[in-house]
This record gives sequence, C-alpha cells and structure tokens, in this order.
Amino acid sequence: AKPSFFEMIAQHTLVSTLRPGFRYLISVLALRDARWDVIVRNFDFIFHTCLGFIESHYLEYKNSSFAENFYGLKRVKKTSSFDTDGKPIYRELSKTDKLWSLFFLVIFPYAKIKMDQYYLRKFSNPESTSETSPNINR
Repeated sequence: AKPSFFEMIAQHTLVSTLRPGFRYLISVLALRDARWDVIVRNFDFIFHTCLGFIESHYLEYKNSSFAENFYGLKRVKKTSSFDTDGKPIYRELSKTDKLWSLFFLVIFPYAKIKMDQYYLRKFSNPESTSETSPNINR
C-alpha cells in the first residue's frame, strides 16, 4: 500500500527533530560535567557520524532509512517494465542507490549545516563592514 501524506511528512521530520533534542541533552550534561564539552564542541560531526552508521545499517538490512523504517516505509527502485496487469515493477536498491541515499541522508545535511554556520559567522557579525556583508538593497 502507498504511504499516506502524513506518514511521509512524519518520517521526513523525525531526524530533524532528533538533532536539537540530542543537542539539548548533551548541553545539559555539559553543564553538570565538563567532560561533555568536547562532545558539545564537535556535536554536528559526532551526531552525523553516528547517524551515518545508523542509516547505513538500515539501508543495508531494511532497504529504508531509520525514519522510514520507523513508519513502516521502504525504498524501492521503479523499473521501466510492467507486469501483466500494467502495474510498474519495483526492485530493491542497488549498492550505488544505497550510497546515494546515504549521501543525501547524512553527508548533504551535514554540509548544509556547516555552510549555514559559516554564513552566520561570516555575515551576521554586527561589526562587519558593508564590504564583507551582503546587502540586498545595493
């Protein structure tokens, strides 16, 4: 059966809501014990590395991401062939498909977060001059 709209939205937002929750948990632990500061400083790298292992496992053994498996969804590849009833034939993901999925599930979001952080550091400084900060009204 096809997934509902709400299942698709829920699986899409699951990982994006886990990240701030884990960040808050680690921050609270760091307030109580200074040993957690290393994890707080490198949170994005550690979180996405762990996420990479989790997503890799789920893609390899369940043919779905962690969030998709949580909601009972599965990734398949649509082929150009049809069965006798005229319905498209689906097949499991190849190793290349799984690597691309892993790239877009883990590496791409990590790179986006790092680029956003760089942009905020570079251009949201109130002391920066008009030469270094973007000005839309030019």
